[in-house]
This record gives sequence, C-alpha cells and structure tokens, in this order.
Amino acid sequence: MRQFSVLFALGLFLFTACTHDKPSKVVAEKFLNAYSAGNFEEARQYATENTQRYVYLGGILAKSAKQQQATEYEILDCQEVGNKATVKYRLKGSDNSDVMYLVKKNNAWLVGIE
Repeated sequence: MRQFSVLFALGLFLFTACTHDKPSKVVAEKFLNAYSAGNFEEARQYATENTQRYVYLGGILAKSAKQQQATEYEILDCQEVGNKATVKYRLKGSDNSDVMYLVKKNNAWLVGIE
C-alpha cells in the first residue's frame, strides 16, 4: 500500500509538472495578447517600471496612428533560471521569432525591456 502511495504521488507530481505552463510563459502570453489588442493598461501590469514607459509610449503612438490591430503570438520556448526568464515567441504564421526577457520581482514575473 505504501508503494502505491509513493507511485501515486510521483505520478501526480509528474502530471502537474508537465501540464502547467511556467509562470513566466503565462505572463509573456498575457503581455503580448494585451499589447497587441491595444489594452495598454493591462499590458503595463505585466511589465517592469522601465518597460511600462515603453508600453505607455506605444499606446500613444497607436492612438495617433489609429491602426492598432490585434495579432496573435505563439510562445516557442521558455527558460527560467533563478529570477530571470527568456521567452522565445513569434507572430502566428511567421517563420521569424523574437526573444522577450522577464525578471522576477516581489514573487511576480514581469516583462523587462531595458
């Protein structure tokens, strides 16, 4: 019976470890989706203080251009090391990819454009 409990606990751990996205990946997706949809206030929630300035300026430019069109992104890879993460992403349907960097501050992952 004890063996079964250990195997069950191990199986449950592996299942949850493999089925949940990394927290930094979730933040990157939320940031990209909010920014591309023109929800700049929401995007700022997922950004460092410095990055919030870029988001604010992007919002001003988008409003003046009046051409903000939502786009879809896909996350290709996410690597977390300590309090830093690197997220590789691309525009859906594109062959070109880009990299986004995140930092963990006060137990929250934030996009950091420095």
